[in-house]
Amino acid sequence: MLNRLSVATLNHLLAQQPQLCRSLAAQAGKVGRLLLPPHDICFVIGCDGLLQASSDEPAATLRIPLLVAPRLLLHDEAALREIHISGDSDFAAELGKALLKLQWDAEEDLSRLVGDVAANRLAQAGRALFGQRGQWLQNLAENLVEHWTEEQPLIAKRAAIERFSTEVDTLRNDVERLEKRLARLASHTTA
Repeated sequence: MLNRLSVATLNHLLAQQPQLCRSLAAQAGKVGRLLLPPHDICFVIGCDGLLQASSDEPAATLRIPLLVAPRLLLHDEAALREIHISGDSDFAAELGKALLKLQWDAEEDLSRLVGDVAANRLAQAGRALFGQRGQWLQNLAENLVEHWTEEQPLIAKRAAIERFSTEVDTLRNDVERLEKRLARLASHTTA
């Protein structure tokens, strides 16, 4: 049930972008699997580029860590490197590209509910409030990191972590040398 709902959601987004459907249609008949905890979506690509729920063995599996998903929503191409791929790597790469390009046309969906004019105004208000492509989310994250490293230190700075690691290594080496000296002294006193 959940698999079918997830596939229907992906198909809704794909239907809003016909160019993605055309590129996926080249992979027709292949079974893919998308693991995004807690979702496990298994699908076969149809001739039209849309997905159909499937329980067959996947040709490729994309495992997306939960913390990477928001970056994919912001179209961060570096997030693609953090997706774990198994199976047919070419097919998985095509799926990954399609996922990165997926966009929700909220204005189109709103227009069905409230009409074109109201949907356009709501979309403009949303863009004014939140910015394009989640810029507000990125700004919030940067502000939180700055706050937690500068004003209320909850996160250590990279330089501080490197300095601490170097000091730990130096202390460990000093302790090892001291243990060897003590062992030598102990062997001289017992002899």
